[in-house]
Amino acid sequence: MRRAVIVPLLCCTLFGCKDPEPDIVRYQAKRIEDTREKDRLLAVLVDEKDNTWSFRLSGPTSAVAKHEEKFQEMLKSVKFGEQPPVSWTSPKGWQQIPGDGMRFATVKTDDPPLEVTILSLPKDGGDVLKNVNRWRDQLSLP
Repeated sequence: MRRAVIVPLLCCTLFGCKDPEPDIVRYQAKRIEDTREKDRLLAVLVDEKDNTWSFRLSGPTSAVAKHEEKFQEMLKSVKFGEQPPVSWTSPKGWQQIPGDGMRFATVKTDDPPLEVTILSLPKDGGDVLKNVNRWRDQLSLP
């Protein structure tokens, strides 16, 4: 009886469990280049009285390039006063939206749609090096 059980088990172990080829196959995959467009950021920090004002436009490089001239025109129109503390002329087709939280305002561009963020920072929050490093980090730059 023992032989009747051992012999079939031994046969299964020796002959039935071997694969003709291994399960692990090694091959070299083609490298896929990242074709996504890199982001670009244009920003200006302006010291005024007790605040530093940040004007920032960011997005895909081609979209920012398309709006760069209008962004510069908007910056040239910036005026500081009491009420409101800052004002500007938005380019034609751009829409100004009231801010929330830290944002004083948001200006949405026309096609392609991007946002210009306007922030009021305390004097110590306007440190140029800290802001540049933060922006570089947002763009995944070293």
